[in-house]
Amino acid sequence: MGRYLLTGMIVAGSMGAVAGFYIGYRVHPATAWAAALELGLPFGMLGMVVGAAAGAIGDRGNRPRGR
Repeated sequence: MGRYLLTGMIVAGSMGAVAGFYIGYRVHPATAWAAALELGLPFGMLGMVVGAAAGAIGDRGNRPRGR
């Protein structure tokens, strides 16, 4: 589950940071770094939640079956 959580956080956070930097640079280049943080952090947290859910579902399918 941890692998999925970390992967989701990195992928979604990176995409959010890139989108925030692009939007911030188009609006006001001096504060583009702040826009990258403002979008990157929430997207990273959302990626953690989605990654944790995917990991829980994936781990559930790998359990040995009992009698």
